[in-house]
Amino acid sequence: MSYFDLNATNLNTNVHTILYITVCLIVCVIAYVLYTKTNIHVVCKDLIIGHSFYNYNEFKSIRELLKSHNVASKMTYDEREPQRKSHIIMDKTLNRDLEHILISKNLKRILEKALDGKVAVDHIYPIEYREYDTQSQGMKWHVDKSLFFNPYFECILTLENNTYSMFQYYDDEGVIQSVVPKPNTLICVTPNTIPHQVTPTLKGSRTILKFVVTFEHNRPNNKAIKNEMSGSDDIV
Repeated sequence: MSYFDLNATNLNTNVHTILYITVCLIVCVIAYVLYTKTNIHVVCKDLIIGHSFYNYNEFKSIRELLKSHNVASKMTYDEREPQRKSHIIMDKTLNRDLEHILISKNLKRILEKALDGKVAVDHIYPIEYREYDTQSQGMKWHVDKSLFFNPYFECILTLENNTYSMFQYYDDEGVIQSVVPKPNTLICVTPNTIPHQVTPTLKGSRTILKFVVTFEHNRPNNKAIKNEMSGSDDIV
């Protein structure tokens, strides 16, 4: 084989390699765009629904953190809603570690665009772990009470769900819409806005994390927070 033939062979190999890498990059970009468009449903500025919201490692880390701190074993029947069990996580370190994953750059970007504001650095309201078991009748139609002055988001992340329970809400035309919250479904809603309910479980159980995403423009409504957290200890 001559020198020119070798150069031609190497050139063809390099071209094929470059084309292969380029195609892979294009496929990755398209997959990312399709993922973000199909898995995040911005119903309106006050209601955002994300299916398979966190990536595999993020969702795994959230569950492992909860398991390593035995959070499930600390649940008791909730005085606010006797048909469910809950545990308000008062450990500051665990709250911080969970928030680091839950309030991701992606979530911040989505919520900041919705409310045209800047997500706060610190979030004073603790994360809550809840379980709705076979006996749960869900939650009747309601709008969430505001714990802070000015708009912010209260988010629910489904960890496990083998029930018939659904999240339902009224859309802008007054029509009831239903969402089956599979594991890794994230629903964020601003208080005092969207009427919604959770239907009875009928079988099995559903476990969730509830967390609050506040903005720089928020101030705590101390009376409302005290009422919501009545019966819990101070944060440690």
